Amino acid sequence: MRDAKERAPIGRANKAIGLMNCRNIRLHGFTILQAGHFGVIAHGCTNMQIDGLVVDTDRDGIDIDACRDVRVINCTVNAPKDDAIVLKSSYALGRAVMCEDILISGCKTSGYAMGSLLDGTYLPSDYAAPDKLGPLGRIKLGTETNGGFRNIRISDCICTNSRGILMGIVDGGTLEDVSVSGIILRDPVNHPLFVHHGARMRAPRGTPIGRIRRVRFEDVTVSGAHPRFPCGVEGIADAPVEDVSFRNIDIAAAGGGTREDAARVPEYRRETSLEVSYLGTLPAAGFYARHARRLTIRDVSLRTAAPDARPVVALRNVEGAIVDRIASQMRRDAVLDSRDSRDVALGDVTAWED
Repeated sequence: MRDAKERAPIGRANKAIGLMNCRNIRLHGFTILQAGHFGVIAHGCTNMQIDGLVVDTDRDGIDIDACRDVRVINCTVNAPKDDAIVLKSSYALGRAVMCEDILISGCKTSGYAMGSLLDGTYLPSDYAAPDKLGPLGRIKLGTETNGGFRNIRISDCICTNSRGILMGIVDGGTLEDVSVSGIILRDPVNHPLFVHHGARMRAPRGTPIGRIRRVRFEDVTVSGAHPRFPCGVEGIADAPVEDVSFRNIDIAAAGGGTREDAARVPEYRRETSLEVSYLGTLPAAGFYARHARRLTIRDVSLRTAAPDARPVVALRNVEGAIVDRIASQMRRDAVLDSRDSRDVALGDVTAWED
């Protein structure tokens, strides 16, 4: 091979464990260090349990693609340069297959330097990613979405020094009935919780635009949140995200947003991948939504270390929203900005003193 880039991977594993069209699998209680592109990758598998694995690698940790009835429990995954635990629904099987009935529970994910989880030093990673924001190491639903996602539960996980929980549809398919609860997010690199719909459409010609509906975030604690990146929902104009709820969310953020930040109109991209860093600084301190229907934000606490001139919640082109029981350092009239939206109800607001 004359190309240096082609020679570089020689001698390096592509994956540690690869499974396709398997049934009744249990992976239990072992450790993987520097796993190549994938620590564990499974395509089209059913009735699989991944229990108690420790993965310390620099690319994807655990990938579940077009699988059904999978339990990923009590795993620890450090993956600074890619996703720690990711669900996909690609065309790896030659057809669109839904990823469904998946449980991710009791797991810990992070983006420390590779190897520093296993040696106990927990060194920060110098990886900045193409968007220059920092390491990854997150839990994600997406990347490839042809078949869609259904009946997904993510619960009782701890995510530190990594990107937040991201999910969405970009290649057609439907994402529905997803529950995220009991999560601790410490020092997220970007948005702690985000739902994104795009129309990249890396799919066979004629594939229709996808749908996202019925997503619930509940009992989530976020500390060290970056001021540029609130939680969010970003749909597309011809396919708004539907029925997303944020309940009992506690956020401690740096704050410091300006009036100029509050007035920003984030770039709108219909044809885009799942990553949302292109949006830049968002005009909200806590929650931002655009092109959404029937949104609920309830029992939310937001504390900022520095004063923030942005509203707690900013809604753009949202049809139907309930914003209720919001506690922050802001007065009631500064909590919600719902321009270009309709049928928005603001309930109880508690303003703390600085």
